[in-house]
Amino acid sequence: MSTDTVVTTSGDRFIGRVKWFNNKAGYGFITVTTGPKEGSDIFVHHSGISVVSEQYKYLVQGEYIEFSIDLLKDSTHEIQAVKVSGINGGKLMCETRREFRQTRVSYKSDGKEESSEPVKVPRSVRAPKPRGTGPREGSDWSVVRGSGKQSKPRKPVASKDE
Repeated sequence: MSTDTVVTTSGDRFIGRVKWFNNKAGYGFITVTTGPKEGSDIFVHHSGISVVSEQYKYLVQGEYIEFSIDLLKDSTHEIQAVKVSGINGGKLMCETRREFRQTRVSYKSDGKEESSEPVKVPRSVRAPKPRGTGPREGSDWSVVRGSGKQSKPRKPVASKDE
């Protein structure tokens, strides 16, 4: 990490690349790619990420971003990235992820669009599908072994209490 003593105001905008970001913890580091702090690593917290809609805020490793810097005296990281957005006010990857997943487009070999179909909703969002019935009390069932062969049907064993 660079130990530059350059003091900047919050109004200055920098361009950087996400070095790493822990989605679970909500923080990470950005490497500045332009300006007087080029090459230095800046701390970024999820609260400093600016998104248009209310959503889960995160950054993707290697993503190029634009940000301002705040100087914090009573903090572990004196310099912190704020107002983090996409380049030239564009969207961050966390904002565009859903847009790309909305529609899947198929192309013919000549490059023309063939069909467009909606993408299935992730399993975490949709209800589980009902499956076939399983073994029930009093019915016959068989064990399936790893070799793909089925053993002979077995009847349930009567308990000693009966």
